[in-house]
Amino acid sequence: MSVRESGAEMLTVDEVARRLRLSISKVYEMLEAGEIPHYKFGRSKRVSEQDLDAYLSRCRVGAREKHSPAARPRLSDLKF
Repeated sequence: MSVRESGAEMLTVDEVARRLRLSISKVYEMLEAGEIPHYKFGRSKRVSEQDLDAYLSRCRVGAREKHSPAARPRLSDLKF
């Protein structure tokens, strides 16, 4: 499905920077490094909302479960 068919909005670099709360120059660095897929129209660059959402999903770090002390094996339980 193309961007046009999906109805996804195309964001400017400035809009991406505001959404990610990053500097515009940092967003340009990320685009040039290939971290965020983008479209280039002459000198203008645009990012689809879908691509930005996919990037954010890849960056998400899950919460770690805390182990209770009772669940940890004791040194005496380990066999060497």
